[in-house]
Amino acid sequence: MIAKPHHPLRRSRGFTLVEVMVALVVGMISMLVVLQTFSVSEGLKRTTTGNDDAQMGGAVALYTLEHDISQAGFGISSAGLIGCSVTLRAGLTVTLAPLTINPPTTLIPAGDANTDTLLVAYGNTIGPTEGDLIAAQPSTPVYAMQSPTSINKNDWVIAAPQTRPASCNLILDKVSAAPALNNVTVGTGVAGLPMLPQPNGSILYDLGQAATIIGYAVRGGNLTTCSFTDTTKNCTSSSATNWAPIAGNISSLRALYGRDTNAGIMTDIVDTWDQSTPTSACNWVRTSAVTLVLVARNSEFDKTTLTATAPVWFGSSQPAPVNIDLSGNAGLAAGATWKNYRYKLYTTVAPLRNVTWMGVVSGC
Repeated sequence: MIAKPHHPLRRSRGFTLVEVMVALVVGMISMLVVLQTFSVSEGLKRTTTGNDDAQMGGAVALYTLEHDISQAGFGISSAGLIGCSVTLRAGLTVTLAPLTINPPTTLIPAGDANTDTLLVAYGNTIGPTEGDLIAAQPSTPVYAMQSPTSINKNDWVIAAPQTRPASCNLILDKVSAAPALNNVTVGTGVAGLPMLPQPNGSILYDLGQAATIIGYAVRGGNLTTCSFTDTTKNCTSSSATNWAPIAGNISSLRALYGRDTNAGIMTDIVDTWDQSTPTSACNWVRTSAVTLVLVARNSEFDKTTLTATAPVWFGSSQPAPVNIDLSGNAGLAAGATWKNYRYKLYTTVAPLRNVTWMGVVSGC
């Protein structure tokens, strides 16, 4: 009988329980390090992106405001017209001024808490900004001009006495037909205007076909705008269908008039900054600049306090700085306060050029 060779059994190879547990711990630590690195990197990315968005939003908002303010007062800065009450259409009347800070809330509803609203007005006439003389009025809607220079169909016009009345209430009208034989036909007309050759005749001011009266307000954390000359909009309502956003994450808009308060002849040099709305033609023509402060917000919320103190501006008590109250900030995350965000402050002084170019006005 042949004996079979004996082969000893080999021990099975593999991981012990201890080795598996060590590997799991090492893997978990590695994963935590990777996730922590990713979290920090993603947070920095969101912060950087949010800062970029805030910077872009603030720059766009400020550029848009400065663009309109640079045109403010064109065609409406005559001493006989500026500051008059002008009816745009039934139930809608504005004070015709280059720029009005915080007009009545019946005109522009208040925006977010602790923010200002603005109303900017200007024309685009290619004719003389001092207007054309009206020689006669064959009928209420027809003005016979002494020498119409550049009035065209669909131009927005305002007829006013050459000598400013104590109660200056005027009407914005539209030229309904091409002028013929020096006659300008408008939609409504103003009856009883003094005519030439009387010493105090009347003037027809041409604001052009793209006359602009536009409002600005911060609503829901956005800078919004509404055109009062757009008959499809009801700017006296704060509805989002009327007020279109043009820049997001805007926390505050503040503004001040810069006025010449020289007791003698006006110098067109700003002596003081305040929010007191002018009440006379002379006060309007002495207002030659506006300072704007715009606060843009990084939309990235942080659980910790990022902004301990509110940004400051020089406010109405220059030169002492004034904190910009951001407690009414709209559009914040649930449970957040304004301190949980970063902010970018933009400030500028915008000259009301079309007022300054009038020069020194007699009697002011």
